[in-house]
Amino acid sequence: MIEINTVVLPQPAPLQQFCSSAPQTQAIATDAVPSFPGIAVMPCTTSISIQTFLRSSYDVMPNLRLTEPKIDDVDAYILSQRARPPGYVPA
Repeated sequence: MIEINTVVLPQPAPLQQFCSSAPQTQAIATDAVPSFPGIAVMPCTTSISIQTFLRSSYDVMPNLRLTEPKIDDVDAYILSQRARPPGYVPA
């Protein structure tokens, strides 16, 4: 388990569980896909934008079909990745 303030998040499932239905390609990994901390610091990233993204359907990737509590967990986790000032101690 990962504990963030008073929210306890389950460890994420293996990526293969979510990507197993994706078409298999010979894609080369690049830095074009941002990390969660990279997403968290984007000016457009808000709880609403994360939840909207997770609830939307996309033609080029499988639908995750997350439950509402899982969407809340992912949202809280991504937002928790924003940089904290030196010496920050969670309340």
